[in-house]
Amino acid sequence: MKQRRIILLVWTVVICLLTLLPGNCFPRIQTFWDWLQWDKVVHLFMFGIFSILFLRVLTLSKATFSKYLIAFVTGGAFGGGIELLQFHVIRGRSGNFFDFYADLAGCLLCLFFYIIWEKRHFASKAEQTGFQKQS
Repeated sequence: MKQRRIILLVWTVVICLLTLLPGNCFPRIQTFWDWLQWDKVVHLFMFGIFSILFLRVLTLSKATFSKYLIAFVTGGAFGGGIELLQFHVIRGRSGNFFDFYADLAGCLLCLFFYIIWEKRHFASKAEQTGFQKQS
């Protein structure tokens, strides 16, 4: 459990560094990805991974709706806080709603895939141990 907390902390620091450094610290690259607004994809993955790491820190117990909700709300609040800091505090950065929406989408999408993985994982463990539900 301690290792998971350390990984979450490191990932949180990485997100803060990437999102709170002034924009001119990063090279401007003119590529196909500019057309697709690659920064939204980056937000999607950064905060999706954050939500999963946060969820893994919460508990190792079986699936409950509340732990998914807590992970989603925490990821969304973290993303929203970053956007507010970018908008009001950090020079050379501009927070916007579309980045926040990408943060939320990343949290939701990754938690959705995690729920599917978790159900399959627990089902395969139950099959391996010979446990079957009683009807």
